[in-house]
Amino acid sequence: MKKSFKKYLLVMLMFSIVLIPFSRIFAKDKIIEDLEKGETIDVNVVDPVNLTKTLNYFKDEYIKSRPNDTETANSYFTPEGYAGEILTAYVSSRIKEQDVLAYVYDCDKNYTCKVSITYFDGLLGHVTEKKEYNAKFNMIGKYDSKIEDEMLETYKKINSMSGQGKFILEDMYMVDFLYNISKDNYAMTYLLSYAVNFTEGIKEINNKNYNFYATNNMGNAIPCMIGFGGGLMFEDKNSSVYFSSPSSEPVSFGMSYNYIIYIDETTPDTKEDYIRAAEKRINDYYGKDVVDIKYKESLKDTVEKDCNYQCNYEDYAQDEYGYGKLNMLPNMYTLTINNKEYDFLIVKDNKKLTYPTGVETVDYTTNIAIETPSNSNVPLDSKIEISLYDKDSKEFSKIEDTHKEYKFYDVFDIKLYSQTAEKYISKLDSGYFRVKLPYKKEYDGKKLVAYYFNENGKEEKYKVTKKDNYIYFDTKHFSVYSIGEENSLDNTPKTGIRDYSLLALIITLISLCGMVKLRKN
Repeated sequence: MKKSFKKYLLVMLMFSIVLIPFSRIFAKDKIIEDLEKGETIDVNVVDPVNLTKTLNYFKDEYIKSRPNDTETANSYFTPEGYAGEILTAYVSSRIKEQDVLAYVYDCDKNYTCKVSITYFDGLLGHVTEKKEYNAKFNMIGKYDSKIEDEMLETYKKINSMSGQGKFILEDMYMVDFLYNISKDNYAMTYLLSYAVNFTEGIKEINNKNYNFYATNNMGNAIPCMIGFGGGLMFEDKNSSVYFSSPSSEPVSFGMSYNYIIYIDETTPDTKEDYIRAAEKRINDYYGKDVVDIKYKESLKDTVEKDCNYQCNYEDYAQDEYGYGKLNMLPNMYTLTINNKEYDFLIVKDNKKLTYPTGVETVDYTTNIAIETPSNSNVPLDSKIEISLYDKDSKEFSKIEDTHKEYKFYDVFDIKLYSQTAEKYISKLDSGYFRVKLPYKKEYDGKKLVAYYFNENGKEEKYKVTKKDNYIYFDTKHFSVYSIGEENSLDNTPKTGIRDYSLLALIITLISLCGMVKLRKN
């Protein structure tokens, strides 16, 4: 297996035709600086000593496919052997500024390992430099057996899909990824590795707030279409890495990035009509003009000019992993979004028209969830962030002390974060977020209301509805919310008067004043 990993080091990712043609001023990532210092490197990775279930699964799968090679399985799927796998994924995921291929190997029991970093020219796909390091890693990730169990079950589902399955980024999912890229100077190898979080496959298999990172250990490319085989790294909401699948058979992971926008099959066969149809689909989704498309050249001209992977145009056309899947051989177009240019294909195929249905993300600790409407334009990789405050916490006590007229059951801070856009989504311009909480027995028989109190103590109330085994309310913004019980005191007019004894006193005084005036008259 080690030989096969070394083979992957020699296979370059051919991103040259499809990447953004802009220059970058490279800065050193922290992980590179740490490697150069030669000091012990703290990494937010769970010690593989704890991951016995994961290691046994990988070893069993390896032996099933290679029953005559148990010696390799027994030597590789050990804590020190697996450390190279998981550290390779971790180091790669922390290098944002340059296109690199990282490889960590020959780890001893103290996790002193060899590290190879190969740098690529992001525009040309050529190796520009290669460096070797010896590094001691200190695993500081916190282990939780429940998370390991869920990661392992998630990967078994992925592995059962056989190959790429639904792990294809194209059409509106690809457009949404490109629309939300946050920084020009991030390397596309880094950005594309996290793009797996935009795919339908991940959302169907696990929509909880884990992050997934595709490790691009080998791949190939034809214009506008990239395919790769590699591993898949999982990290929890605290960015602690528990799991990274091996980058070779039998338990590897495959994904395709297709720079394609699909249009209706009734579209007339002219470049102008293709452009109008593609622009309309994209702009209608965002509710505003966000894209500009221009004709570039024929695909045949691109192939014969670049000759990057195969030089025979007919071979391209029949490639079962590329153009052979398309209904026709399209032209090349330049799609400009957020002032960045990408080479795209426009293809007629009604079966592949995709319309993302919004985001549903669940916090794996509390099972509190957020749903967004399909027209919300929330980045498709957005994940929930929840702080659920204990009843003994200062946050819970502050709400209770400030608003003693209510009985509170839950106080929580809820956020939505996109890693690709590197921002929190604070509110919606139109429509509502739906916040869902698991139903608890203490809610029985209670008339529940969700409260939001602003900095001045003024309240907003939201109707709470029970459905199946959860309750939910709809809101336009994220902040600290409370689930409380609505009682009779809460039915007074919004005058700031909440004490009936005070209200009675005021009414009495008004009545006395009226009586005095009548007597004078």
